[in-house]
Amino acid sequence: MHRNKKLRHLLAENVSAVMKVRRLSQPKVAAAAKKAGTPIDQTSVGRVLRAEFPASVDTLEAIANGLAVEPWQLLN
Repeated sequence: MHRNKKLRHLLAENVSAVMKVRRLSQPKVAAAAKKAGTPIDQTSVGRVLRAEFPASVDTLEAIANGLAVEPWQLLN
């Protein structure tokens, strides 16, 4: 469980950093993910940013697509 919490926070930090650099809002990330064929709602993006729940592989993929990065980059 401790490991999940660490990864959850790492994911949140990395998503936030990419969003900041690219000046993307939660709605823009959600829209880009939908356009890439992996829809996610902006509420879920926010929950990942707040590290409120352990993200599924599908959620990780959707956010990565919305940010135009590889999923592994968000966990590195």
